[in-house]
Amino acid sequence: MGGRIGADSVIGEGSVFWFELPLKAVGAEAPVPDQDLSPASVGLIGLPDGLVRLAGRYLNAGGVTRITSVPDIASLADRKADLWIVACSTPDLDSTNLGTLEGAVALIGRRADLPEIAPEIKRVASVLLSLPLARLPLWRAVAIGLGLAPADETEIEVREDMAFAPPEVKEARAAG
Repeated sequence: MGGRIGADSVIGEGSVFWFELPLKAVGAEAPVPDQDLSPASVGLIGLPDGLVRLAGRYLNAGGVTRITSVPDIASLADRKADLWIVACSTPDLDSTNLGTLEGAVALIGRRADLPEIAPEIKRVASVLLSLPLARLPLWRAVAIGLGLAPADETEIEVREDMAFAPPEVKEARAAG
């Protein structure tokens, strides 16, 4: 039927299971960003392949076409972009490496991991994005990177349906 299913897994870090269905939107127009995001350049650092594809689709839907993806900060040839989206699990994630990036920095990770980020790393970031990735917070982060929205006044989306964070594997195994 044209759909796809897959998994991206990293030993010791976890897995992302994903699927794509070729469905057409019914009854409503597709959302569009409040600002023109087309001039933006966005770099994705350390994101799993499935998340890179999803972020790419959301960014393209918002008008962003200049997107690069690398496995870690050390792999970057050009360190200039309007927005860098960096996975919290990136091996070389520290304030020194983040400080070499030219542009706004957004950290992305599981809700349970975001509070555990070291304060010196959080200070470098303009935005924290939680998984699962949603289109509107991503577009807001790009607007911040372009200087179209101030980071300190951007509303945080609170989703009651995403308030539950599953326990860590060790904790779940110990609980039986």
